[in-house]
Amino acid sequence: MNFPKKPQYSKSFIDRAGIVACQSAVSSQQYEQSISTINAWRISHEYPMQTFNVTLRRKAQQISEKAIVARRLKRMVTILDKISNREEDMRLSRMQDIGGVRAIMQSIRQVEHLAHAYLHNKRFPHILKCHHDYITTPKSSGYRGIHLVYQFNNSQGRQSDSREWDGLLIEIQLRTELQHAWATSVEIAGTMRHENLKSSRGNHEWLAFFELMSSVIAQLEDQPVLPQHSSWDTRRLYRETYAAINRLDAHDTMRGWIRGMRWINERETSYYSILRLDIKEKSVYVTPFARNELEKANTYLELLEKEAVINNGPQPVLVAAGDLKNLKKAYPNYALDSHRFLEIVAMVVETVRTAV
Repeated sequence: MNFPKKPQYSKSFIDRAGIVACQSAVSSQQYEQSISTINAWRISHEYPMQTFNVTLRRKAQQISEKAIVARRLKRMVTILDKISNREEDMRLSRMQDIGGVRAIMQSIRQVEHLAHAYLHNKRFPHILKCHHDYITTPKSSGYRGIHLVYQFNNSQGRQSDSREWDGLLIEIQLRTELQHAWATSVEIAGTMRHENLKSSRGNHEWLAFFELMSSVIAQLEDQPVLPQHSSWDTRRLYRETYAAINRLDAHDTMRGWIRGMRWINERETSYYSILRLDIKEKSVYVTPFARNELEKANTYLELLEKEAVINNGPQPVLVAAGDLKNLKKAYPNYALDSHRFLEIVAMVVETVRTAV
């Protein structure tokens, strides 16, 4: 299969494209040209991302046959948001997670075992650039997981063009099922409320609720709660979380978001899929593509992304996660599926009510 090569752009040219896209009117010539440059840069991460995905799947399933492994290219709107709003010194050429692979494991121990398999493997040729342990030291938002960022270094490649992608950055995300349930529920709430809760921007009561739920989940996994909750005992943590649930009517509100969601797809299996959420119709449209249709998939993705920007709707995403069942597990945020998270919310409610 022919993968798009890394464009021969200078870093300053790539960075300039990101800035111009953020500052230009949608559909202007400057915007269109910049988006084309960004997309060529983004899609070039597909080959190293696929390489990492194969290795991650093998390592994860050696630890647990139930491991879920998937990969995705970063959504255009998220790239632009990261450049324009979230980090003042962010430049497109330095963005570490344009190509990302993820493993969802059943326990903290499995996540740590998998991280160890990377960090202590001297035969792994790629260059570790960053290691963030957000389990031991979670983000203030409550996000937990382990992130490993590698610079692609295909020194073991046998093809004549195997070094064409050297230097591109790929991020590996390792999470437990409960951490994944929390993270995807934050995205779901942000999507439905039209707020970027994932970036800690939005209604402070919803942000506080997810912080509390992060500490509840941490206790369930025998991990430290967030610093803002560290002086509380379990009884107070549950009571404060229960109060937040009631103030927001969080359980029923989120259950209403997920009720009646449908997946509409052309076939059960595909190599690539574009996921597109229609909130009004409560539908997730899955457009499948074969292994040799990456260029076709990328062209269609560009069209859908432009439509989403113009209509201020949810952004589509290009993913590879296997069959439909695996897609639903790996990307529940695209189906507004927060069932696992809501089970924990219900447990908090029942625990507090029973104790009264």
